Amino acid sequence: MVVVKPIAAYVVSALLIALCGSTYDAACYEAFVAPKCAICGELIEDGTAYWKDYWGDVWHDRHAEVTLCDFCGRPIVGGYAAGRKRFPDGRELCGVCGAAAVTTEGRTRALMIIAAAGLRENGVAVDTDEISLLLLPRSTLDRLSTDGRGLSGYSDCAAMGSSPADRHFTRNIMLLDGMPQAQMTATLAHELMHIWFCVNGCFHLEKSLEEGSCQYAAALVLRKTSGAESDFIIHTLATDEDAVYGGGFRMVSRCVDKHGVARWLEEIEKDAPDVARLGE
Repeated sequence: MVVVKPIAAYVVSALLIALCGSTYDAACYEAFVAPKCAICGELIEDGTAYWKDYWGDVWHDRHAEVTLCDFCGRPIVGGYAAGRKRFPDGRELCGVCGAAAVTTEGRTRALMIIAAAGLRENGVAVDTDEISLLLLPRSTLDRLSTDGRGLSGYSDCAAMGSSPADRHFTRNIMLLDGMPQAQMTATLAHELMHIWFCVNGCFHLEKSLEEGSCQYAAALVLRKTSGAESDFIIHTLATDEDAVYGGGFRMVSRCVDKHGVARWLEEIEKDAPDVARLGE
């Protein structure tokens, strides 16, 4: 979810307005340049507090009642309201995200294969053949949370068999039903990374390293796709203020920026990984 913030309004009281090296008379500025409220269509006047989202939409602070898309943060008004989706658990998606909502197991499995292929290209190989998928409402999924953070996905993986020779793993991924395609792909990549940790015996990871690595895995996959929604998710991963998820993502990013993906993965599999030191 984008956190929208009030920002300073443009000054439109002068007869001539200089903006970005160009000069406009007041009438032309108000007609073609000045920001207009996405809710009421009126000008954002000098000194008026307003909100601005990631996508550049602005609206007056007085429109506190506007419903924002649960995924992208766009105000669900005007063109964004066409095709909006409402879910029984209270979520609302704008028309852009509603059109991309994933609600079937078949489509989810196809996206899992895409996510797994993106991870495999980076040295993270996860066998998806026997992974079970379950789409759940938010109320059910949130009951699995251990830290109060709303979940978009959850995975469990357990080793079965009495000896190394016949060892195999049960692997399940539970996902929030109706996520837009880009978010579903990112969440699948995140959970596949958790499964990779399990299968490779990485049970010793500190929480910020584990979750930060899974967030980074999501970004790796999204960078292989093109689209504003993928860019938006990567932006939210990088700017997340949560110490575990956002802080962990930035720690892993610094490590990979300096040493590459292979070195990050090599460090993770050590008994005492120190990814933070590698990123210094």
